[in-house]
Amino acid sequence: MAEKTSAFTGRKRQLSTRRTVKFADQFAASVITVGGIGTIGAVFLVGVLLVWEVVPLFQPAEITPVALPQTDSSLDVSRGFRVDEYDVIGWGAGEDGSITSFSTRTGESISTRSVVSTQDDGRDVTAFSIAFDQPDIAFGFADGSVVTGLAAFKTDFLEAESVPEEVRSLATNQTRIYDGGIVEVTPRGQFRVQRVEFDLPDEPLDVADSPVTLIDVVGTSSGPVVAVWSEERRLLLFRIKQSENIFTGEVTSEPADQVELPVDGAPTSQPNFLLMGESGSRLYLIWEDGTLFRYSLDDSRKWYLAESLKVVPAGRTVTSVKLAAGRTTLLIGDSEGDLTGWFPVRDTPDFAGTNRPVEDETETVLPDDGYLLTRAHEYGRGPTEAAVSGLGPSPRDRTVAVGYADGSLSLIQTTNERRMVDFVRDGPPAKHLALTPQAERSSIYGVSEDHDLFRGKVEIGHPAASLAGLFAPIWYEGYAAPASVWQSTSASDATEPKFGLGPIIFGTLKATFYSMLFGAPLALMAAIYTSEIMPSRWRPAIKPTIENMASLPSVVLGYVAAIVIAPYVEKWLPMILLVPFIVPLALLTGAYLWQMLPVRVALRLENGRMFFAAVTALAGVFAAYLLGPIVEDVLFRGNILLWFSERKGSGIGGWFLILTPLVTLVVALLARTFVTPILINATRNWSRSACTAADLGKFAVAGLIVLAGTYLLSWALIQFGSLTGLDLDPRNSLIGSFDQRNAFIVGFVMGFAIIPIIFTLADDALMSVPQQLRSASLGSGATPWQTAMRVVLPTAMSGLFSALMVGLGRAVGETMIVLMAAGNTPILDFNIFNGFRTLSANIAVELPEAVKGSTHFRILFLCALLLFILTFIVNTVAEIVRIRFRKRASQL
Repeated sequence: MAEKTSAFTGRKRQLSTRRTVKFADQFAASVITVGGIGTIGAVFLVGVLLVWEVVPLFQPAEITPVALPQTDSSLDVSRGFRVDEYDVIGWGAGEDGSITSFSTRTGESISTRSVVSTQDDGRDVTAFSIAFDQPDIAFGFADGSVVTGLAAFKTDFLEAESVPEEVRSLATNQTRIYDGGIVEVTPRGQFRVQRVEFDLPDEPLDVADSPVTLIDVVGTSSGPVVAVWSEERRLLLFRIKQSENIFTGEVTSEPADQVELPVDGAPTSQPNFLLMGESGSRLYLIWEDGTLFRYSLDDSRKWYLAESLKVVPAGRTVTSVKLAAGRTTLLIGDSEGDLTGWFPVRDTPDFAGTNRPVEDETETVLPDDGYLLTRAHEYGRGPTEAAVSGLGPSPRDRTVAVGYADGSLSLIQTTNERRMVDFVRDGPPAKHLALTPQAERSSIYGVSEDHDLFRGKVEIGHPAASLAGLFAPIWYEGYAAPASVWQSTSASDATEPKFGLGPIIFGTLKATFYSMLFGAPLALMAAIYTSEIMPSRWRPAIKPTIENMASLPSVVLGYVAAIVIAPYVEKWLPMILLVPFIVPLALLTGAYLWQMLPVRVALRLENGRMFFAAVTALAGVFAAYLLGPIVEDVLFRGNILLWFSERKGSGIGGWFLILTPLVTLVVALLARTFVTPILINATRNWSRSACTAADLGKFAVAGLIVLAGTYLLSWALIQFGSLTGLDLDPRNSLIGSFDQRNAFIVGFVMGFAIIPIIFTLADDALMSVPQQLRSASLGSGATPWQTAMRVVLPTAMSGLFSALMVGLGRAVGETMIVLMAAGNTPILDFNIFNGFRTLSANIAVELPEAVKGSTHFRILFLCALLLFILTFIVNTVAEIVRIRFRKRASQL
């Protein structure tokens, strides 16, 4: 017997953990804790940053009066004035026709000159026009002559060595009168000099035989265009032609292309306002009682009276009229304090010439130019409901300063009708108003008939942003009706900013819907197959391959979608449309045929089932290729693209595509409810081959019923629409036109972008279900498919919902695929063959340009905030649904 040995080695076991291990554990725990808290904090700070940037959008504007301590009592700019963009110097015209430059900080006069060479020749100034957005000016005289010229602000920078000591000692942003202008020290320490340069001819131009009472001028590419109303009731229009003597260099001006416009039917009184609009292509003549004559320039360069109408109700008078930036919107203030915005609207089916701006008994007749002057905006009344005394449009944006008869002021955004501020002040009413162009250093100036000059600093905020402008339809210039449009950038300050978020929010939902519609079922079915049906030895190769698809860059996918897939889909559209119908049909037919194989043969070929399924799917694609031209001839008049774009043929083909899935579902439910129980009872004692033949026959008959029923239902809808007068053509509603870059392409390509994410998370969720549940189900006689559907899926439902939500987040936030494959077009329809625009794609496109303007930048932050909120809401709803499914699974 062997001797028993002891296991004791003589050393006592060390039970305490070493310090290095303890330190490593504590360090790892600290790092994980800090990382987790930091991640949560970072997400929270992103939300805070978004809110921080968005809140200023909706803050009201403020006007702070600024005293002019050294105001020159002789300063007279009562006929009108302008201020430079740096808010340091201004100039204006007085009652005697003199023009004066002055300091806006102190009100001191810098220089004064007369517009005429002498004062004893009887040329009294009777009319004056100053363009708020151009340097053009014009004077009209009592002898019927006019003077036109330029008054421009000029900027120079001086070297520090060339300025005197009193200028060099100025602090930052301080100003001083220097060398006929205003010198200011910029924040960078530069000495910037602002001057006013006048370019006026020595002699006036004789154009009328009586005093000029109204005049306006607008600069064009072919020279200034001048409109004149004389006391003898003549409306004259001409262009200033300049010529230079090649020998002396002397430049002379003369009126050219002069025409006299008709004024038949006009009131007997003298008109009060004359304005030129849109590069001199339109002319407005307005009387105090609200009568307006609109003249237009036709294609042959001939002027004519387009329309006449009333722009204020009876009992009111027009007190002030101006054109907004861009010279399209006409702003009209009346004696009751109401301010309205008017612009020409082209007659369309939406407008139909029935919207007359002011109620009258005359029948609306469409003018020859096809436009109707329409009251598109109503801005309401001021803080005290006093009459409008003056208007001052901003030359840089759609803000307008409004003065009232009681001295109060308002700032209004003319596009979205946002009343930004109402300022009540004690003082004379402002007859002329001006806003400085720079929003960062904005000021408002007003001058009364008594020559009193008012200045106020303006915190203008972001006038283009309002809840109505962001989420409600706005009536923009050139549109036949209010619309929700996004167009935040343009080449001109005169363009209206369009911040309607409707198209991009709708586009985000549209892209997400079609992407999830394509990608989510494939990803979930792939996860079910790999976890429940596929041989386990394939799993190590299949799953990493699918997961590696997530590494494909969005730019590459978008490029492939736009350059390769989109043209291919357009070329083979009938075949592509048949593939979703023919391939499932081919797979089901192959499955029924597989069932008809003898049991021994089927068992021997079990490992080749997937190969047979792949061959069947390819056969379905080939069948779609063969049937495509036939279906195109039968349902789409031989050319599906013309069927979309030119409405060739009837809408039966469109309804056939739309109704086929619905009819298939209805027929399948009816067959399962009524036919299948009868077959089960009838074939109880039949052989396996006979049962499979009966099953195949049922499938074939159901397929024929689907085709016949769908076609008959489509035909019935078209016939019913033609008999009742309803427009039931789906091309006018559900499927519309065809664009090469459309939602179908986005759904297909972006579906492949979200499939790897949904697949891997769903597969992990399914694999985490205890194997004992599968064994118990299979041991009870259930098939692998029944086990997967009724046991595994309910148990893993919370994980599957998490997978779908992560995929949804990827779809919502996708940028480049949508931008490149959908064309980034702001189209508001659910047509799968049309493009769209999304929040994320819009941010990607606009951000480089947006940083140039604070309003654009904050609007894009608002888009990001809405995207953040949208994702949060979707995830919250999904969490509620997940909890419900978890409870249901626990009950099972």
